[in-house]
Amino acid sequence: MYMKLSHFDVMKAIDEYLKSKGIEWKYNQGEVYDDVWFEFERPVWKTLKHKNGKVVKCEHGHPKREIEKWEKHRECFGEMDDIRIWYSEEDE
Repeated sequence: MYMKLSHFDVMKAIDEYLKSKGIEWKYNQGEVYDDVWFEFERPVWKTLKHKNGKVVKCEHGHPKREIEKWEKHRECFGEMDDIRIWYSEEDE
């Protein structure tokens, strides 16, 4: 299944969530929002190697990897942006 949320949809949902928690969000002025920044972390992967430098492979022949560290990323979410979400349900 595919879902597309516009900047307006996301900002309205955040505003309603904050209102339910009793927090007044000062950015909603006549349904016009400032740009919002999202911060998230992404993994940095490294390939596992034997002591001799040869790549460690799984039973299917693919290189084994592990997360070396997590890097923070920031993205601006502005007026013309959309969020697209793809997901599958187990019943499908």
